Order: sequence, then C-alpha cells, then structure tokens
Amino acid sequence: MFSGSSGFVNKNKRYPCIDTVRFSRKHRKHTPGIFFVLRLSKNLILISHYRIRSDHKNILRCHKLCMLFTLGVPMRPDQMAAVRLAMALYGGSVTSRLFLNVRERDHLCYYCSSSFQSFTGSMAVNSGVEHADAARAEKAILKELDDLRSGPITAEELEDCRRSLLSGMAGIEDTLGGIETWYYMEVLRGGPVQTPDDARAALQAVTEEDVRTVLRQLTLSVSYLLTREEESAHA
Repeated sequence: MFSGSSGFVNKNKRYPCIDTVRFSRKHRKHTPGIFFVLRLSKNLILISHYRIRSDHKNILRCHKLCMLFTLGVPMRPDQMAAVRLAMALYGGSVTSRLFLNVRERDHLCYYCSSSFQSFTGSMAVNSGVEHADAARAEKAILKELDDLRSGPITAEELEDCRRSLLSGMAGIEDTLGGIETWYYMEVLRGGPVQTPDDARAALQAVTEEDVRTVLRQLTLSVSYLLTREEESAHA
C-alpha cells in the first residue's frame, strides 16, 4: 500500500533527507504522502515519508459499515466458550467466514470482522466498504451468519478456529499482566470465576450445535453507514 523511506535531519545543517524530503512545512505541504516526525534529541529529528501508491488511493475514501446484533437477553457465563468459538468462525479470525468469503472471495470490503461484548450481550460487525458496495456487503454479511446458523460447518474449519483460540489462550499465565487482566474480566462479567484452565477445557468441549445455538439468538438491531460529511451532504 505504501512505499517510502526514512532519514535523519540535523536542524543545524542544511541537507535533504533521503528522497529529497526536507524538514520544512512548505515541502511537506506539496509532497504527496504521509509524514511521520519523531524528535530524537534537541537537534536530531527522524522523518519518515510514505508515498501512497495510486492503485490504493481508494482506501482513503472507504466508508464504514457498522452492524450491531443483540441476544435479547443477558448472556449466561456458561455460554462464553461457545461465543468465543462462534466469533472465531464468523468474523474474528483470518479463517473466518467474513474474512475468507466477504473480503477475499467477493471483494466487497477492505476489512470485515466481528467482535462480541459479553457485558451487553451484543455482537458488532465492522467493515470498510466502497459506497457502491455497501448494500451488497450488508447482504453478504447477513448471509454468512445465516449459513453458519443452518448450513454446513466443516470439521476442519471448526477445529482450525478452536486451535487458534487455544493457542492464544496458552500464554495467558505467562505474564502477571495477562493473569490480572483475565481475572479482572472474569469478576466484571459476573457468575462463577473461571480459571484459564477451566476456559480452555470449556472451549475444547464446545460442539457445532453449541455454536449454532449462540448465533441463532443474535438478531440485527441496527445497521448504518459512516461516510464523510461532504459526501453525505450531496447524497
């Protein structure tokens, strides 16, 4: 997406950085791309300049499609393992349906992912889309959810997502911060406090039908498209 270079500029000397990037607002104003400036000392500054390739300029004009699904009832703590696996299958990993189908196969968005908020019992799906593809992307996102609810789920994709989650959970106890965060979230969530070992065991026991049960409870509550103000005014 980007091509660029970095270099150092001493404010007491007059010489250009790599790619003739000078530490001057006038030059920065007329040089297309993105500048990152980091002051290393009083006189030494690191400047990085990234030029945006023309074939990726459209990504700066993408809109954000936001969809919120709710359970309708508070989430039970014993559903957490099924929710984790359901999110990994639907849109929470690079092997998910949203990533592989809506983004990679159908090319309807720049990104598309789902996340679950256990405190509110809601699932958010966020996607970066072109305005012309927004309606098609929304339909595709809903179709992938319906397919997981009632269509086939292969043993391979189920186990790939399970292994990915277990791999990520394997390092929880490696740091004090990881342990602290885990139990802090468990206390906030309410109900019996699960240890990381308990959670991993629960994840191992989740079945395909457990995933479907969670996904069938979710209903679309709100869907909207975020656009730039000037474009909305001319819509």
